[in-house]
Amino acid sequence: MHRLPQPVFADRVLNSYSCEDHFYERDTEDHCWELLAAIVADSLSDHTIMQCGVNNSDRKDVKYPHLAGDIERWRREDPGLVSYEVVTLGKIVIDVGMPVTHCGARYNCRVIIYDGRVWLIRPKMALADDGNYREPRWFAAWRREREVEDFRLPQCVLDASAGGAPESVTFGDAVLKFDDTVVASETCEELFTPNAPHIRLALSGVEMFTNGSGSHHELRKLHKRLELIGSATSKAGGVYLYANQKGCDGNRLYFDGCSTVMVNGRLVAQGRQFSLCDVEVVTATVDLDDVSTMRGRMGAFQHSAAKTASYTSVALPRRLSMDPRHCTQWRTLISKPIEPRYHQPEEEIAYGPACWLWDYLRRSGASGFLLPLSGGADSASSAAIVGIMCAMVERAVNVDRDLDVIADITRIFHGGDEETAENDASHYSCGAKDITRSSIADRVLTTVYMGTVNSSTETKDRAAKIADEIGCYHMNVEIDSITGAFVALVKQLFPSKSPRFRAHGGSYRENIALQNIQARCRMVLAFFLAQLLPWIRDQGTFMLVMGSANVDEGLRGYMTKYDCSSADINPIGGISKMDLRKFLLWASTELRCSSLAAVEKATPTAELEPLGNGNVIAQTDEEDMGMTYEELGIYGTLRTIYRCGPVRMFNYLLHEWDHLAPWEVVGKVKHFFRSYAVNRHKMTTVTPSYHAEAYSPDDNRCGEDGGLASPGSPPPVCAFERQEDDRDENLTCTSSPPVRFRCRDVHFHHSHISTTDSTFVSFCTTRSGLGNLQKWTRWHGPPHLRTQRGSVNLRTLRIFDALVVNRSFRTIVAHPASPSQTACLLLLCTHSPKPSARSESARRTIVSSRQSHRAPSPEHLCAPASPLRF
Repeated sequence: MHRLPQPVFADRVLNSYSCEDHFYERDTEDHCWELLAAIVADSLSDHTIMQCGVNNSDRKDVKYPHLAGDIERWRREDPGLVSYEVVTLGKIVIDVGMPVTHCGARYNCRVIIYDGRVWLIRPKMALADDGNYREPRWFAAWRREREVEDFRLPQCVLDASAGGAPESVTFGDAVLKFDDTVVASETCEELFTPNAPHIRLALSGVEMFTNGSGSHHELRKLHKRLELIGSATSKAGGVYLYANQKGCDGNRLYFDGCSTVMVNGRLVAQGRQFSLCDVEVVTATVDLDDVSTMRGRMGAFQHSAAKTASYTSVALPRRLSMDPRHCTQWRTLISKPIEPRYHQPEEEIAYGPACWLWDYLRRSGASGFLLPLSGGADSASSAAIVGIMCAMVERAVNVDRDLDVIADITRIFHGGDEETAENDASHYSCGAKDITRSSIADRVLTTVYMGTVNSSTETKDRAAKIADEIGCYHMNVEIDSITGAFVALVKQLFPSKSPRFRAHGGSYRENIALQNIQARCRMVLAFFLAQLLPWIRDQGTFMLVMGSANVDEGLRGYMTKYDCSSADINPIGGISKMDLRKFLLWASTELRCSSLAAVEKATPTAELEPLGNGNVIAQTDEEDMGMTYEELGIYGTLRTIYRCGPVRMFNYLLHEWDHLAPWEVVGKVKHFFRSYAVNRHKMTTVTPSYHAEAYSPDDNRCGEDGGLASPGSPPPVCAFERQEDDRDENLTCTSSPPVRFRCRDVHFHHSHISTTDSTFVSFCTTRSGLGNLQKWTRWHGPPHLRTQRGSVNLRTLRIFDALVVNRSFRTIVAHPASPSQTACLLLLCTHSPKPSARSESARRTIVSSRQSHRAPSPEHLCAPASPLRF
C-alpha cells in the first residue's frame, strides 16, 4: 500500500508554462533555480497537511493554535476534512518541472526532490511541435535513451540542501528505485507519442509513473486524454499519476486541470476540470500489489520484460508502501474505481472561457469588460459566458469562501481603495456578507447596443432583455451621426460623388464601404467608452473591450477588419457557430435567461444594409457568405485539422455530400478557398481568442498560412482544375464528324452562353457517346443557351453526344427534347486565351473535318471572348 505522499506538479510549474521566448533569457532559468532552492529548504521544515475522510475525533487544531486560521479555511473549502497531521515535507517525494541548461543545451526537465536534496533531473525526450506548441524553438530533446550524465547543481540549491547532499546529481533517462518499488517520470507530450516511454519503462520493472503536463482545454478533448492515460496502464499495468496545469497562462490557452490517478487502467481519482481556485490537490491510496498481480498473469508481458534492457536507477533508501501489519484498516483505505466525469460540450463552452476570462480579468488589473451587444448569437454568447463567470464567482465567495477569489473580487469592486477592499474581504470570508451574481455582473460587465437606421427593433429589444436578465450595466447608443459625418466628408472632398447602398442603386464598392464604416465606428466607440466609463461611473481603473467573432467567421473572413471583432479579448473566437447555438439553449436554462433561447432562433444578420419594406431584415449572414454555418464548420475541420487543399477537400466532399451534384460541390469548394484567400490578411490582426477548437484560424498560434494570399488560382487550385481536365479527357468520344453549322459572336460567361445568331444546325453523331456526355454535364452543370428566341436550359434538352478534343477544346451537342424547341447547341471553348500549338492543330483538324461536309470557311468559327472555367 502506498504510504509516502508523492505530489506531482504540472509541466514547467516553477516558471509558468507559456514563457515562450522568455526561455531565451537567462533570468528565467535563474529564477527557477531560486524557487527550487526554496522548495528544497522547505522540505526540511515542519508543515501541516490535510487528511480527508479519516474518522479521527482528535481535534489537533487545539494542539496547534497558530494554525487555527488555516484549519478554519480548510474546513470551509472542504467539508470532508476531519483531521490534520503535522508532518515533515522530507517524507514527501516531490516532482516539479523547470528548464535546465546542460552542456550548452536547454532541456525541459523533471526535478525529483526528497528529504532536503535533489536526487534526479530527467530531461524531456519528446517535444510538442504541433498546433499551439513550439517546444523545439526553446528546448532540445534528450535523444539518448537509457543514458545518464552528472550535473552539478547551482550554489543556491546546494546552500539550501541538507548536510551531506552531493554537489552533482544524475541527469538523463533514469528511474527512481525505492526499497519496495520503482518510479519513473514522463512529461506531457511523451504520453501522446506513438512510442511512449511508459511501455519500455513498464517492461523494465517500473510500477509508478508520474506525468507533469501542460495540456490545454479543447472541446471534447478530455475523453482522449483519459483514454491515453488508461491505455498507458491497462496494457502493462501500473499506477499513473497525472498532474495538469490549471488556469490561463497569460495567453490564448486555458489549462483545465483535471489531474487524475489511474491504476491498471481504472480511474481512482479525478480533479475538477473547471474551477476558480488556483491550487487543487488530488489524492488516492493505491495497492502496489495490484500491479504485480496483473503483470504476473500476463504471459506476453512476462516474455517481453525478460528481454528488455534495464534503466540506470537512482537508489532512494526509503519505502513508499506501509506494512499491512501496522495498519489494520489498510484495505478499507484503498481508493475504489470511479467513473470518469465528463462535461457536455455546452458546459465546456460555458465553464472553460468563463474561467479564462476570470484569470484574464484579475491578473490584468482591469475592473471589468465592455461588450458591444448587437442582440445576435455571437455577442449574446459572450455576454452569457460572463454571466456564467459571475455565477462561479458567487459560488466561490458564498459557498467555498475561497480567500483568493474574495481578495480579487473586492479589488475589482473597490479599485485602489485598499482599506475598503480589506473590510469587504473580511466580511465575505467570515460569511457575514454574501454577494450575488447580478451585483457582480453590474460591476464587471457593461454592454452597449450601437444602433443605426439599418438596425431593427427586434435586435435592440433582445439586447436590452439579455442585459437585464444577466444583470449587467447596459447602454443604447445611436451612431448615425458618426457614420453620417464620414459620408458627408466624402461628399465634401468629391462633390460629384455620393456613395449609396446597393438597395438604393449603389455599386458593390459603395455598398461594402458604407457597411464597413458602420462596423469600424462601433470598434472606435467601444474603446473610447471602455476608457471613460470607469471615470464616469467612478468604478475601477480601466475596462477590457470584449470581441464576439466565432471561429467559423474568422476562418471564412466574414468580418470587417478593425470592427467589433477587433478587441482586447474574445471568449468565443475558437468556438463554432453550431456549438454556440447549442450553448445558448443550455445557458437559457442554466442562467434562467429566456432571451438567449430567442436569440438562438433568430436569423443571423449583420444589419449593415438598409431594411426592407415594413422594416424587415433584408440581409442575412449565410446569404452574404454564400454558405451555411454548418458547411463552414466542415470546411474548417477539413482545412485546418485534416490539412485539405482544394483537390483533397473536393474528393472528400464528393462522397460526403452525395445529395449534391459534383459540379455543385466544385462550386462550393472554389468559393470557400477564394473567400479564404481574399480574407486571409484579417487573421494577422485577429483578437486574442480563447482556444477551444483545433481548427482555430488564429495565425499567431495554430495556423501559419501567411497574411497575403492571391484570390485567383494559386497552385492548389490550378492542380484542382487540371484534375477536372483529366476527368474531361477521359470522356473523349471520336464518333462521326460534324455536319454544317453556323455560329457567330459566341460569348461565354460562367455557366451562360449568349449569341447574336439564332440558327444552330444539328451535329450528326452516333449514340455511343451518350453516357459520356451525361457524365460530363454531371460534373459541370447545365449551362443556359441565350438566343434571340429566348433562353433554353440544357436540363430540358435530351443530351445526344459529345466530342472532346485534347485538353483545350470541348465540343458538346444536344438535340431538343421536343420539335418545338430550337435546334441544337454547339460549344467550342478553350482554357487559355492563347491556344497552344497542339490546340491549333486540333482546331485545324476539326475545321478540316467540317469542310469535307461543306462546312463554312474557318473565319466563321469564332473563339470565345474569354476563357471558360468550370
